[in-house]
Amino acid sequence: GGHFGHLVSLALANRIEEDPVRTAAIRRGYDYWLSYYATNRSKCSNWWYHQLEIPRVTGYFALAAEPYLTDAQKASALAAMKLAKDNLNSYVAWNRMMMAYDTVMRAVLAEDETDYLNYAQVIADQIVIVPGATSYTDETNAGLKPDYSYLMHAAQAQMGNYGAAIIEDGAEI
Repeated sequence: GGHFGHLVSLALANRIEEDPVRTAAIRRGYDYWLSYYATNRSKCSNWWYHQLEIPRVTGYFALAAEPYLTDAQKASALAAMKLAKDNLNSYVAWNRMMMAYDTVMRAVLAEDETDYLNYAQVIADQIVIVPGATSYTDETNAGLKPDYSYLMHAAQAQMGNYGAAIIEDGAEI
């Protein structure tokens, strides 16, 4: 949804039947978002938005709109998507898988086969049964447990959010 959702719809429609008016709208819409984000980035203090959501929605858009982006727009998309790659090693389980997914999309856009293969493996590595958390502050063992529960943020059961997301997002990927 939102601004990027509309831009993705325009880009996909343009792939079916290219229209110079629509191409111009895609470029203007992305430039508007770049200007807005550059001005308002500091207003959101949640790491998730900057390190995970921005790279993901930028990836969806950039892959759909790639034939219509200027070189500068493509470079800015790759830079925004790099936020996930730069922070991936700080996270585990679902967060790590989604940052790897964002990085795989970046690799496709950049035509980087090495990153594509490396980060596709990171995704696969997150969809496994892991041993139980050893303490309430242990983040290293987050994920799907032998009893098929899903623990995240130490030994905190995640009912429907991270657990459901890793299955749904893992299947989508």
